[in-house]
Amino acid sequence: MAIPTAVPTSNPPAARPTWVEAARPHLMAITGASKIKKRNTVFDVAISQVLNTPMTWGRGTDHCARSIWLDSWQHEPQVQLALTAVLDTLQTERTNAAATAVDQAMVMLQEAAPQAAEVLISLLTATSNAKVLRLVANSILDRASKKTAVKQDDVEIPGLEAALSTIFGDEEA
Repeated sequence: MAIPTAVPTSNPPAARPTWVEAARPHLMAITGASKIKKRNTVFDVAISQVLNTPMTWGRGTDHCARSIWLDSWQHEPQVQLALTAVLDTLQTERTNAAATAVDQAMVMLQEAAPQAAEVLISLLTATSNAKVLRLVANSILDRASKKTAVKQDDVEIPGLEAALSTIFGDEEA
């Protein structure tokens, strides 16, 4: 996961992940001897820490040996600042990606809820198996309350009112 020539410049910014662009100024702040190797090392150390994966050190990589990192580079102020900033950027990106995934899953579940309710109601009315009836009734009761279930005015589920009346009785009574 090394950064070719210390943060990709050949790809247009739109082709790079947003976190790479956000990390770029912090990595570019590392100057002096071995700046490209230091930038690559910071980049890979940050990814390794965020993803909780082992780091590959030494020859054949685009970063320093483990001993150089531990004894020297990690203590340099420019490197410390860049590592902290890149870690923060990666964590923010990871948190945002997780939040987006949760939002998408929630929308998918909400969109599937009417169909799931129809299936439960059809099972309730079509079966005589006591175990199935109990499980279906419990599932419906878990979500049938006006307090716990999200109600949508435009969703029409055939048989829902009749099933709820059978389970709860008349509300006016």
